[in-house]
Amino acid sequence: MKMTERRIAIKEGYANDESPKAIATRLRCSVASVKATASQLGITRTQKAASDFRRGFAVPAEMLAHYKKLMANRFSAKESGKLLGLAQGEMKR
Repeated sequence: MKMTERRIAIKEGYANDESPKAIATRLRCSVASVKATASQLGITRTQKAASDFRRGFAVPAEMLAHYKKLMANRFSAKESGKLLGLAQGEMKR
């Protein structure tokens, strides 16, 4: 695969909210390579966008204090989101 094709594939992957791991699997390269190329292209996610992507949901500003309190009590991100009604699904305890 040519470098320009690879860069286009990485841009499209980030635009479609794919994880770097999924992009790397599709391109048959390492995750570090995908992240390095994305960084060179200036298409990396911001720190907040990256955490929202990993978490699977965004925390509104008005709920951030409650979310941080729950996280401090050793709830996982998914459990905290479910307690606040931000994440979908059943919570197993």
